[in-house]
Amino acid sequence: MKRFFLYPLNQQAKGSPNPYMENFKSSLTQKAIVVNSAAPNRGVLNLYLFYFKTDIYILNWIEFVEEKKFGWLQVFLFRIFCAITRFSSKKIIWILHNKGSHLKKDKKDKHGGLFSVMMNVSDHIITHSQEGVRFVKKMYPFAVEKVRVFTHPILPPFSDGSHKEKEYDLLIWGALHPYKGVDLFLAHVKSTPSFNNFKILVIGKCFDEVYEKKLRENLSENVQFFDGTLSLQEISQFASNSKFVLFTYQSETVISSGAFMDTLRMDTQIIGLSHAVFEDFQYLSNVHTYSQFIEIPGIINRYRFGDGLSFDMRQQLYLDNSWDVFTDNILGVIKGGS
Repeated sequence: MKRFFLYPLNQQAKGSPNPYMENFKSSLTQKAIVVNSAAPNRGVLNLYLFYFKTDIYILNWIEFVEEKKFGWLQVFLFRIFCAITRFSSKKIIWILHNKGSHLKKDKKDKHGGLFSVMMNVSDHIITHSQEGVRFVKKMYPFAVEKVRVFTHPILPPFSDGSHKEKEYDLLIWGALHPYKGVDLFLAHVKSTPSFNNFKILVIGKCFDEVYEKKLRENLSENVQFFDGTLSLQEISQFASNSKFVLFTYQSETVISSGAFMDTLRMDTQIIGLSHAVFEDFQYLSNVHTYSQFIEIPGIINRYRFGDGLSFDMRQQLYLDNSWDVFTDNILGVIKGGS
């Protein structure tokens, strides 16, 4: 049985726990050996500590290595690891989540220079939307044949809400980071009369005092702001009482979104930028896209209760894109060698 190393485990940003790796580990350990499943988080150092016990590396969020503790050293060690592994029999699967770090302001280097390394050393590149393929084809055309698109895994749906009459027109939820563009949207709402009659709820925790101040300065009378973190179950209740959940992502680095996939589990409709994963899913009746904020009032005004996905439809979406399906797809790529 092949032995896998998953990186990074214990991937939890402050105040915004990302369950992706824990879900991945839980699914993969049922089908294969994950050598570092119980190991303490030592960052890139674990790549070396488990080197002779590993056949296949599955690497995620390489763009954030530089931003970790002793980032410069971790980047150096990661480069050495790639150079050694390239000439071994070990395989590297790279899951390309973003086109770079959402946090770095330098547009010329969003990933610490590691993307070109990964494009060369990876045996397979997995991404969660067609935007990932377009990115590789444009920036690293020599690697495009390595790329496969597998839908971001989804968990079982939440139950239907009982709110046919919705209290809110728009719900925005999730940790509030600048790359998500919520401040820009609120500023637009404040200066645009066509939003005056819409009731908007923002739920999320902001960990940047300067950014939080900017958010609060742009609040209008028709916008409620709950500063805190709620469970997904609680979020789903607010979503079912809202006509739409709105995603305002403005970052050029976005490829996929775990929050979007979680919202697909909820009894609501979705508005997202006509880009990346939102564009891939606009074939669904409950997913609507826009190019500019000024288009959003028109989408809200065209709201129809029946455009949402039923529980059975959301259940089928889960069955088609569960973690087990995703893990089987990964194992199939390895077995097929394609």
